[in-house]
Amino acid sequence: MARIADMEQDNANVRDQHREWQEQRRGNNQDANDWNAFREHLKGIGAPDPGEDEAEDFKSDGAASQAGSESTAARA
Repeated sequence: MARIADMEQDNANVRDQHREWQEQRRGNNQDANDWNAFREHLKGIGAPDPGEDEAEDFKSDGAASQAGSESTAARA
């Protein structure tokens, strides 16, 4: 099974695109672990299609991002 790092050979920006896409999805209360939606996003921005098989490190529970957001909000 492929990993995000394996996709960098075809798309050097895939890590940033993945991180930003997941943040946007969480912000919109959408599933940030929807591989097919991520594939469509990449194709929509003109990036290479990573393929049908989900990267083994694609899914994120979002706990770290949400915890960071809550800390930032608490300080504001």
